[in-house]
Amino acid sequence: MNSPLPPQDEPGAGVLERDEDFVDLSLPIEDAFRRDDGGLTVIARGRVHGLVRAFAVDLEPAWTPQLLDDSERTLYWGGGCLRSVGEDSDAFLALLASAYGLDDAGPMVAQVAMTIAGTDSDPARLRSEPARLRLIFEADDGEDAAEAYLNLDLDEGLAVFRDKDPLYHAALLRALSAQDAT
Repeated sequence: MNSPLPPQDEPGAGVLERDEDFVDLSLPIEDAFRRDDGGLTVIARGRVHGLVRAFAVDLEPAWTPQLLDDSERTLYWGGGCLRSVGEDSDAFLALLASAYGLDDAGPMVAQVAMTIAGTDSDPARLRSEPARLRLIFEADDGEDAAEAYLNLDLDEGLAVFRDKDPLYHAALLRALSAQDAT
């Protein structure tokens, strides 16, 4: 499958929004392509506060549906990783740290594995419908896990990295950083 989005010389504008302690960062989707293993990679890149901010997300090809007993909602379980694309990802992490009111988190790790739950949206169908993803970053110590949301809409060309809970801010920065957040 070829990329549906033409490459851009200059990234489009991104938007940082705050609602009390919650932070949402919207970035244009620069590229989306199917990998050899059948999974999908999405690269989000945009200019926010004068700097280019970016990240990549690699989604696994297989997703397992789970119908929730007490509702008509379905979760689609799978995995993937959030990945650095270089200095623009370091700037993405610095923007999150600033928006969270925390110290600079330093450079972004090359990649961090995560469990992903598609909320009433099957990530395998991202080519034809938007995906609402819950990202679960599991810590080695079991106590410092973090969660966030990522909404991906290829038709609109938009990726929105969203807070799940402000209590996860410091742990999320630690999960994405090569050094500890304070």
